Amino acid sequence: KAMKTPRIIKLLFIRVIQLLGNLTKGVLYLHLLIFPKQRFIIPAISRPLIQAKSTKKIPRIIWQTNYTNVVTLPMYLNYIWNRLLTPTFEYRYASDEVCELFIRENFNARTYQNYQKIKVGAGKADFWRILTLHKIGGIYLDMDAAFCWPPEFFIEAEDEDIFLQNKDSSITNYCLASAPCNPKIAQIIELINDNIETNPNDSVYSMTGPIAVDKIIRSSSRSEEHTSELQSLRHLVCRLL
Repeated sequence: KAMKTPRIIKLLFIRVIQLLGNLTKGVLYLHLLIFPKQRFIIPAISRPLIQAKSTKKIPRIIWQTNYTNVVTLPMYLNYIWNRLLTPTFEYRYASDEVCELFIRENFNARTYQNYQKIKVGAGKADFWRILTLHKIGGIYLDMDAAFCWPPEFFIEAEDEDIFLQNKDSSITNYCLASAPCNPKIAQIIELINDNIETNPNDSVYSMTGPIAVDKIIRSSSRSEEHTSELQSLRHLVCRLL
């Protein structure tokens, strides 16, 4: 089972991390102002720092994508922080080219062709994260997002998926976790395919993004079961950049 921690300790840890993140922003962007051309490289693959002694239905893999892995200091330190909080997880970064190749080799012609129809990079990243979680599983995390609590502590061995809520209770897609071959993820894929084919000029927020995820999860047969879990996980991931 995931490690249980007293609620007060968890809340204090999360608040301290969020406070430190906000305080650090100014220093990091001052560095960017002084050294505007300095960049750091995020590796394509980073193996687990510690071998886990148990298995979980959700694979211990952190997925991220961006148009480049050559990044500024704030983005690189965000990556380092996430690695420190996920020592039992493998890390994988996927470039645009890697994303396209993965979809071409692992999905049918319809899905690949619809992926190619997406004109906005964020929309392609939306679709890729869902397809990756369906095929391989793991945790997807936006590049500017950071864990405020170790996933090893809040993902139970039998969890099949985890979805996070915004303050307005809508479900976000900037962090998603799933076991492979999850029926709910398959439904999201089908909805995105339909959206691309019927509303190609719609915003990516609706066509491939959080609105599509929200629609399926709320209509799934297990949505009521996830409600309390969604609320309790709201502050476990945040945006520090």
